[in-house]
Amino acid sequence: MEIVALQETRWPGQGTKKDKNYTYFYSGNQNDKHIFGVAIAVSNKIRGNVLSFQPVNERVCAIRIRAKFSNVSYVSFHAPTEEADDEMKDHFYEELEAVVDSLPSYDFKLLLGDANAKCEAIDSVQIGLAEPPNEISNSGHDDHPNACQLLLMMYNNFQCKAIDSVQIGLAEPPNEISNSGHDDHPNACHRPTNKHTSKTSRIFEELHSIFGDDKERCPTFEELQNMPVLDRCIKEVLRMYPPGYIIARRIRREIKIGDYDIPKDATIMNYIYAMHRDPNVYENPDQFNPDRFLPEKFGKYPKYNYQPFAAGNRKCIAYKYAMLQMKIVISTVLRHFKILPSPRYKTIDDLKYEMRVTLT
Repeated sequence: MEIVALQETRWPGQGTKKDKNYTYFYSGNQNDKHIFGVAIAVSNKIRGNVLSFQPVNERVCAIRIRAKFSNVSYVSFHAPTEEADDEMKDHFYEELEAVVDSLPSYDFKLLLGDANAKCEAIDSVQIGLAEPPNEISNSGHDDHPNACQLLLMMYNNFQCKAIDSVQIGLAEPPNEISNSGHDDHPNACHRPTNKHTSKTSRIFEELHSIFGDDKERCPTFEELQNMPVLDRCIKEVLRMYPPGYIIARRIRREIKIGDYDIPKDATIMNYIYAMHRDPNVYENPDQFNPDRFLPEKFGKYPKYNYQPFAAGNRKCIAYKYAMLQMKIVISTVLRHFKILPSPRYKTIDDLKYEMRVTLT
């Protein structure tokens, strides 16, 4: 491993340590106490690629690494436990947010650490910056659940009856690049239901026509195919906020595209986010409008101008599975919870959208 985030190092002060294989950039307690401490270990093979190190305190540090296509910023963090007082937790997340915001916007940003999160019976839940960023996942089944997993966890543990309302206001999409079918959940779960109440009511009507007042029954495969309103809402969310919004391809042989000669071994970046908001293709592209995906309208769009799962021979092999999974999750959540906008993120402009990569 070339880069490792460490917690509980218990090294006081700030600085570097070195052994035969690694250089350790550490940030610890400033009062010479051997408590907490975070560090980032960098293999000596790439030690020369370190651009800067930012020690903050015994719970947060960051480092920038020069990479081939884009520099990468790593943040090592150790969050307070749930039992810590609110002032300590608020201070920690404010510092963590400030560190992330201070990193160059064009860097890939990875948060690696111990979030000390847990889920228990509660009267209401608000998902936002009060929850630590969920950056390291294992095919979507990590210990620190994203929005969909948290809601389903409460449902599966029969805690949903103790919850009166759910407020979802993610500050940023937590899982950007993950294994097939698991990176779309946070976007698709909260955005179509968070702001646009008229669209939400149409989804409720559609679900009621299928399930009636039955909140417990799982949808059948045939029923999942008969949710056109929900299907269009999910597709519009994936248009506005594609989970993998930029992909790279290396050219194996020289080709010509229009007036441009593309040499062999060149790298082409496909910026899906911008493609999905092209005003020459989508009318009012920054507005949420699921009816773009009505069959009579969507069929008129250019074939490759919608790529939430990429396209061509390298298209995600699990895209149908992902769509079914999202429909199951959302239809289950909406039958058990009342979804409200977060008071901290009242409009779409209040949300942050950053390029990040998740290692799995």
